[in-house]
Amino acid sequence: MGRKLTSGLFWVASLIAILSPVAVASAAAQGLSIEWVSWDAQITAHTKSTQLDIVETQNISVTGGTLHAGERDFTQQVSIQSLSFALNGQPPQMLATGSGTGQYKTSNVNGQIALQYTLPVA
Repeated sequence: MGRKLTSGLFWVASLIAILSPVAVASAAAQGLSIEWVSWDAQITAHTKSTQLDIVETQNISVTGGTLHAGERDFTQQVSIQSLSFALNGQPPQMLATGSGTGQYKTSNVNGQIALQYTLPVA
């Protein structure tokens, strides 16, 4: 059974390490300028496991260039339960699992989890 984490200095430090850094990719990467309006994450820790379950919604404002995709590495075992993006004031769109447009996938390389996503076409 899991429990939701809402506070604690240890968990805040862990969350910063888990959720950072984020790399974004773009066809016009040199001209890309973005602002994270909000980044909401629900993280569930399990009492008999080090794995964290993550549900997150990112609200991003693209102020220059075009944002197509992104990736992030995790140093701890995670399970992405759902991933949603809201771009430029639009309602959040949930990404499906997969490797196409509007989808995300995770991979495990030597115990490090990599999350890669391609945003929906606007």
